[in-house]
Amino acid sequence: YYSKHGTANERMNAYYLLGCTYRDLQWVEEAGKCLFRAVDAADTLAADCDFPLLARVYQQISELQLNRVTIEANASIYPLIEKYAIKGGDILMAIDAKANTALYYKRTGQWDSAAVWYERCYHDYLVHKDTLSAYIMAAHLGGVYMEKEDFEKAHDWFAHFEAHALTAEGKLSNPRRLNHYWILKARYFIKQKDYESALPLLYQARDYDLPGSPQAASRWLYEIYNAQNRADSALHYLAQYTTLVMQRYDAYSPSRWLELQSHFNIDKERALRQASEQEAAYARGGVVVMALIAALVWVWFQKKRQEHKNKLMEQTLRNAEIARELERLRSMASTQANEEKQKQLERERANMMSGLSSDERKEMKLLRIRSTDIGNRFHKFKESAPLPSDAEWEALRVAVAAEYEDVFGLLDTKDLSQNEVRICCLVCIGLRPSQMKSLMCMTSGGITSMRSRLATKVFRQNVGAKQFDDLLLSYQTV
Repeated sequence: YYSKHGTANERMNAYYLLGCTYRDLQWVEEAGKCLFRAVDAADTLAADCDFPLLARVYQQISELQLNRVTIEANASIYPLIEKYAIKGGDILMAIDAKANTALYYKRTGQWDSAAVWYERCYHDYLVHKDTLSAYIMAAHLGGVYMEKEDFEKAHDWFAHFEAHALTAEGKLSNPRRLNHYWILKARYFIKQKDYESALPLLYQARDYDLPGSPQAASRWLYEIYNAQNRADSALHYLAQYTTLVMQRYDAYSPSRWLELQSHFNIDKERALRQASEQEAAYARGGVVVMALIAALVWVWFQKKRQEHKNKLMEQTLRNAEIARELERLRSMASTQANEEKQKQLERERANMMSGLSSDERKEMKLLRIRSTDIGNRFHKFKESAPLPSDAEWEALRVAVAAEYEDVFGLLDTKDLSQNEVRICCLVCIGLRPSQMKSLMCMTSGGITSMRSRLATKVFRQNVGAKQFDDLLLSYQTV
């Protein structure tokens, strides 16, 4: 009736309501057609145009298209939502649109832009008294700075969120809107290889019966157990993650949305080509096959990695055995047979080392340090154990300097503090920030900040903590 007799606003509202009905029935194609017709029905030049309704129409389009079309295509809708929401006086909807723009920058890896937009939204929400949404922006800001590896700022934003959005028992005050936080905080620990702190958060997120939460938790549990070489647990969560992905994409067809978009300022052939590619990628059978292939490759890779580790350990032990034998021969009287034996052992060691890559040499150094009593003491340090004495710290420095002569030759010229030298020693023996903080009596954020400052002080490079570790371990004098 309204399509024939109604005003522009009535036609827009009729198509909008019909589109929402189809959406609730999960008739995605019909919902999309009705919502786009609602847009066509709007008369934005009329004085009585219902701008709040038009903003809601675009909002429904963006939500339906989420995860079904390219990020760029959906991002173009957010400025329209913001524009018409402001014209209609719905400021909170306009801020929501800005938050979605920030999400677009986050998903495309434009971290600086994402941080700027999230901070704007955070302050705008506070001004308009929507404190819950403001603290959600704080959590997102923590996630953005985590991706930038600015762990100190990430820690500050996460702490700000927890101070206002958690109950006295440490539970989420609004689980339905805040369930993503545990995933973010877990990834913050994963980035720093602090798996022990990440695991309980992921288990908590997995147990929330909310959209996307079990799926994301399973994915990151798989990543942790994969990194820890715990094959059975990793494969369990890989299978669980795959099943959840299948359930997510089974009900929708990306090609339907791209066919719709082909009628709205997008080249039809290109849209249909993209549709067929996405359809193949998201098809149920394809997801299963990709998961099985991933599982098989992962098992094969773990087997090869273990074989490689065993071989490297054998070479490390043989190298130590050669060093001891050379030392014994040099202490004996010099004879022709003695000298021939020394040359033979030196050739064997040279051939062994020449066949190793730079990463394998680093790993061999690490194995040698950890095989010593002092290296083992620091590597397996527990919070309940007594802190190392100054003599033990010095013994560690000597053991590490013996393996990294070039590195410590450089550090000796930089006038470093005692704590800075100790941090460098712990980096060289492969400790994570979560392990370092107990040994150094510092926070993980303080450890990260000190490593970032050391990058400037030692190498004159303004890079993050992880890049400093790589520079330190790979340094060699020319």
